[in-house]
Amino acid sequence: MESIAEQNGIDEHYLAQCTSINDEDIQAEFVRIPADLAYWNAQYAEAQRDALQAKLQLDVMKAKLLPLVRQGLIDAGGKVTESQVDAALDPSKTRR
Repeated sequence: MESIAEQNGIDEHYLAQCTSINDEDIQAEFVRIPADLAYWNAQYAEAQRDALQAKLQLDVMKAKLLPLVRQGLIDAGGKVTESQVDAALDPSKTRR
C-alpha cells in the first residue's frame, strides 16, 4: 500500500531530510529551520490561493449555469424546487 507521500508524488527521503534535526549541530539547525518554515509557509499559502481561486471559479460557473438549469427544469416539467436545481448543478449532493 502506498503512503500518503507517495500518493501525492512526494519523495519520502526528501521529506525525512526536511523534517530531521541534526542533534550534533544545533547552531546550524537554528539557522536552517526558520528558512525551511518560511519556504513551507510560502508553499502552503500558494496552495491555499490556488484552492480558493479554483473554488471561486467553480462558484462563478455555478452562478452562470443556475438560470439555465432552472429554466431547463421548468421547461421539462413545471414547478422546480431549490433542491432540484442544486442537485442538477452538483449531482454529488443528491441523496443515495
